[in-house]
Amino acid sequence: MWNGTVDKRPALIAVCESTADVSAAVRAARELGAPLSVRGGGHQVAGLSVRENGLVVDLSGLRGVRLSDDAATAYAGGGCLLGDVDRGCATAGRLVPAGVVSHTGLGGLALGGGFGWTFRNFGLTCDNIAAAEVVLADGTVVRAPRTATPSCCGRCAAAAATSASSPPSNSPRTRSRRCFSARRSSCSPTCRGPSRTTSR
Repeated sequence: MWNGTVDKRPALIAVCESTADVSAAVRAARELGAPLSVRGGGHQVAGLSVRENGLVVDLSGLRGVRLSDDAATAYAGGGCLLGDVDRGCATAGRLVPAGVVSHTGLGGLALGGGFGWTFRNFGLTCDNIAAAEVVLADGTVVRAPRTATPSCCGRCAAAAATSASSPPSNSPRTRSRRCFSARRSSCSPTCRGPSRTTSR
């Protein structure tokens, strides 16, 4: 946890290295009736990524970033920090509109909107999500391209703000809270055109 004053003790921590791992951890939490939280970068100041006596889905094993062949899209894991994404895109002279602190998690930033140095030119991080690979509250994995689900990211951001302290359930808020198990970002040149972010 970034905030050293947060003192919460989860019962279990699932360090995930794939979407399948995330799905299995979500299913395990449901079977155990354990409160579920997701840790992307661990940067949230109130420590909402850790639930007392709960199961933490730790995405730190999902920090890979790769660019598409044309370098127009970056695919980023759900545990990526902004520094990971910056380094991955910089090799091709690209960027993803993101925050200002390199050790912030991309997932949490996007769920909160994603203000950063370039938002006036390229929009918020959440505006640039091209698609998401989504793990629902029952552990089901679905792919949600923006063209098919244009408000997916907005629903996730709203749910993140309203359901962070709610116990896991089958409610739509909980499903939305778990929307970004991994992230893809689509990048554009630093000086032209908007960047896009996707999630996987």
